[in-house]
Amino acid sequence: MLKLPICPHCHTVYSYSEVRKIAGEKSHTCYHCKKQFKASKKPCVVLVLVLLVLAVAANVGVLYMAPNLNFYVLVGINVFFILLFIALYPLFVAFKDTEKKQKKQK
Repeated sequence: MLKLPICPHCHTVYSYSEVRKIAGEKSHTCYHCKKQFKASKKPCVVLVLVLLVLAVAANVGVLYMAPNLNFYVLVGINVFFILLFIALYPLFVAFKDTEKKQKKQK
């Protein structure tokens, strides 16, 4: 099930807009427990690959079924998949504990 990420320390739920801001930062301090964590974007690779395959399949399908279609129809399909990525991106960001890595290195 897709859900917004939570703080790995205190399990505080972050809003959609907060996740978008945090995803661009190297590390972030939780406003509730004041501990640091970072946003992992590795799960987003899966989202990119799935949407890329679906976009290519949709473009090929449209071109196969109606080769006389306007160029703007294909652009519209691709814009749809880009907007879908922007909408789903925060649901695929994962928050990781930075203190665990520091403990392992010691």
